[in-house]
Amino acid sequence: MLETEKPGTVYIPGLPATSKAGKNKKINASVSMWQKSYVKSRLARKCRERSIELTEVFGKGISSQCCHCGGVGVKEGKIFRCGSCGRRAPERQNTARNVLNRGIALNNRQQDCRQEK
Repeated sequence: MLETEKPGTVYIPGLPATSKAGKNKKINASVSMWQKSYVKSRLARKCRERSIELTEVFGKGISSQCCHCGGVGVKEGKIFRCGSCGRRAPERQNTARNVLNRGIALNNRQQDCRQEK
């Protein structure tokens, strides 16, 4: 994806804390943390190699928010349905658009802060 799309910035959601559920909580937590950090470190390395900025955005509620109006919605199988505007979209597409929207908003706020200085 990085080779063909050549993005300037890659946005990733901040991942939630590890769940403590399961039979052996210590093993579940360590495996989960290893997987998250492994994927994140590999992506960061590949972005550095290609001079691509990697930005982490606030991830809480990112899959339950409508990317179009910002309202709260529900997942019906693999489809997201907004309770406010009625928009229907594939769940993953809605979440990805939310990540992009939050990343763009974050960059705009950072640029505003730089201009005020």
